[in-house]
Amino acid sequence: MSLRASDAVFIGRARDYLATRMPQAPDLELRAVNRIAVGWSHETWLFDATWHEAGRVRTRGMCLRRDPGNTLLRHLSDLHTQFRVLKCLESTALPAPKAYWFESDPGILGAPFLVMEKVPGVCPNPWGREGRAFYGAAAQRGVMPRSFTATLATLHTLDWRASGLDFLGVPGPGTDFARREIAKWRELLALSEQPVHRPARASRSCTGPFAPATCSSRTIASPPCSTGSCRCSATRCSTSPTCSAT
Repeated sequence: MSLRASDAVFIGRARDYLATRMPQAPDLELRAVNRIAVGWSHETWLFDATWHEAGRVRTRGMCLRRDPGNTLLRHLSDLHTQFRVLKCLESTALPAPKAYWFESDPGILGAPFLVMEKVPGVCPNPWGREGRAFYGAAAQRGVMPRSFTATLATLHTLDWRASGLDFLGVPGPGTDFARREIAKWRELLALSEQPVHRPARASRSCTGPFAPATCSSRTIASPPCSTGSCRCSATRCSTSPTCSAT
């Protein structure tokens, strides 16, 4: 994702924060900064922290995740919880990035955030054409399926009590876990509901660049164009002096 001019302020504040955590790096710089588009629950920034130490250039890849403050079920995707889980996994055989710091104070970067290790590699979007081709080729080579299966086996045989993961809450016997999941998804559905706009069924005629066939006898989605002038298309309409309702 391309960076905006306002991102420079954020990057500068992030650099100043990291300098307080890394006293051995007084000349700290953040290079190759990239805000990635995947990971929709939180803002995700990748960069390389670079500094001089003992006459040598040091570089550490880092990932910063920040709470955007507007996602559904934020309390079920809490960054402090994620940080604690990563710290618990450091002593296990499960592959996971090293967690460095978590901050709940929004005065530092505008919202709670965590900083963790940036793991080298690529992660194409599996829903796009290029991503499907990438994972298809990887499956043919056989390495990824074996790695994926081995990681799942490690995850499901993890001693979660010994690693300290019981802070997440231990389900009761019987159907308690299933009921928790049902309650969670019911909450998600309730929070994601949007007002339903009734379709406008009146016939419309257009002038200018909009063909009459576009507006006549079509079901127009929100906002409804029952009165006044509107610009019509197959699915949407908006205010415009070039198209009048009939």
